[in-house]
Amino acid sequence: MPSVLSGPHRGHALEVANGPERVADAIRRGRVCNRDFYDDINFFDYAQEPLETLRREWNIVPKDVSLA
Repeated sequence: MPSVLSGPHRGHALEVANGPERVADAIRRGRVCNRDFYDDINFFDYAQEPLETLRREWNIVPKDVSLA
């Protein structure tokens, strides 16, 4: 049975290097985003929009590159 350490999410656990920092960065990025993606959204409505336009409109900020 796959686990967090051996399955498709390998390296995305708190126990790996920078794990807690990466989680904190994800929370930071989620807080500044102005779109609720858990709400009723049809992504196909936006399929033809340029990705950078959507990132700008929804305030989706990039990951902290020092944590990569």
